[in-house]
Amino acid sequence: MPEPILAVSHIAKSFGDFRAVKDVSFTVNPGEVVGLLGVNGAGKTTVMSMLLGLITPDGGSIHVFGKDFAKHRLEILRRTNFCTTYAALPSNLKVKHNLRIFARLYGVPKPNQKVDELLELLEITRLADSITGRLSAGESTRVNLARRCSTIRTF
Repeated sequence: MPEPILAVSHIAKSFGDFRAVKDVSFTVNPGEVVGLLGVNGAGKTTVMSMLLGLITPDGGSIHVFGKDFAKHRLEILRRTNFCTTYAALPSNLKVKHNLRIFARLYGVPKPNQKVDELLELLEITRLADSITGRLSAGESTRVNLARRCSTIRTF
């Protein structure tokens, strides 16, 4: 079996006397889709914040692409993406304009070509001329994923 893309082993996180995450372990193998489910306050956001490098676990380890996240954080983050419906793009611009702006901000060569390729890859070419603020939640999620990818020099 191939090496897991993500291996989380016994991570924990406390904030003062409050234990937000206690002994969480799981793996994600190539081709798998994994969701974090739980009631409010179960620690889902805290786990995601540790996986994104926003906060540091108090214990345990996270390995991504076989590398220790604590030691290779920047290298790993350059190869990963996170998309949420809570991140909004400027709502009054067309999708293609939003994506081109972000690509240019990050110095991506041939930003128009890159955006066109991403729209095709994510099967949202039909949204290119749509106003971003009028998209459904699912469409917005795909556009946000394209936005993140448009800032990466290669994909």
